[in-house]
Parts: sequence; structure tokens; C-alpha cells
Amino acid sequence: MPAASIRLIRTAILHLGLGVLLGALMLATRGGVLGPEVFALLPLHREMLLFGWLVQLALGVAWWMFPKFPKGQARGFDLLPQAGWVLLNTGIVLAGLGAVTSLGLTPPGRILEVLGIGLVVGGLVPRIKPFGG
Repeated sequence: MPAASIRLIRTAILHLGLGVLLGALMLATRGGVLGPEVFALLPLHREMLLFGWLVQLALGVAWWMFPKFPKGQARGFDLLPQAGWVLLNTGIVLAGLGAVTSLGLTPPGRILEVLGIGLVVGGLVPRIKPFGG
């Protein structure tokens, strides 16, 4: 498995664990264990599970599974998914913090998320080819 896929998938699993932990904290408020102010973390919970877990897992698996090039680097320019990983995770942190605070970090976070996804997908596009081609 390529290093980029390993990094994307491991980080996705980390986001899953943290997102589930946030969800468990919010469920604990239903039982009266914690106060209702914990529900302020709901946007961060969504961010981690949607972009951190689902999108990042899909990108990591796609980078691994898409057809390889017959010559040269098997998966192409490996710097694209590495840079995409950095931008995507920075965007997740900024958008998540912007959603739970009033710092206005959500728009730049979203831009970084889109750029990060775009870099990984941009590296995948040249590998799309017909079956047997």
C-alpha cells in the first residue's frame, strides 16, 4: 500500500475515533451526566465524521486502488496526495474550530478542504483509463 494511502486512511481512522468520542459526550448529556453546553461541539463532530472520516477514507482507498501506470512511478506524482492530506486536515481543524467559536475560521477551512481534495483527485484523474488499456 502506498505511503499516501496509509497516511490518509490512518488519519481517517483517527478522525472516526475522535468524532465518535464527541458523539458519546453529546449522548451523555441526554443522561444528565454533562450539561447542554456540550452540544456546541456538534458542528465539530459533523466535520470530523464527514470530511475527516468519510472523505479522507475514500481518498486514501482511491489512491491505493485506482489503476497504476505501466511505466515510471506506478501511481504518479506522490507529492499531490501528501500536500492534499496536509491541506485537507488543516481545513478540517480550521472549519471545525470556526464552527464552535466565533473566530471566522470556517470559510478559510472550507477553502483548504476543497483544495486538499482537489489535489488528491487531480492526481487520480490521469490514472482513469478504460479497462485493459
